[in-house]
Amino acid sequence: MDFRDSFSLETGSVSVFGCVFFALATAGVILPVLPTTPFLLLTSYFLVRSYPRLNEKLLKLTLFGSILVDWQVNGGVRRDVKTKAVSIVIIAIGFSIYITAFSRRLSLIIAAVASLGIVVIVNLPEPRD
Repeated sequence: MDFRDSFSLETGSVSVFGCVFFALATAGVILPVLPTTPFLLLTSYFLVRSYPRLNEKLLKLTLFGSILVDWQVNGGVRRDVKTKAVSIVIIAIGFSIYITAFSRRLSLIIAAVASLGIVVIVNLPEPRD
C-alpha cells in the first residue's frame, strides 16, 4: 500500500464520519434526545479535513450555517442559540413523556439522556468578542 492509497482511505474515512455526524445532527433537529449542535460541530470538523467545499455549503445552510460560522469565526455558540436548544429539549421531552404511556423507569431514562444533552449544550463555549 503506497501513500496515495492510505491518503484516499483516510479521506474516505473522514468523510464517512462527516456524513454520520451530519445524519445525527439532522436527527437531533427532530429528536430532542440528540443534541444537534455537538454533532454539527463534528460534521464541520470532518468535512474541513475531507471536503472543504462541502463544508462551505454546510456553512451556508439556513438551519445550521449561523451556528457553525459562530463556532469557526468566534469560537463558540451564542447564548440565545443555547437557550433555544435547551428550551426545545425540555419542552419536547416533557411533552413526549406527558402524552405517551411510557413506564416511569423509561421516562426517567429518557429524561436522564436528555439532561446529558442539555449539559453538553450549556457547557459549549460562548463566542469571543
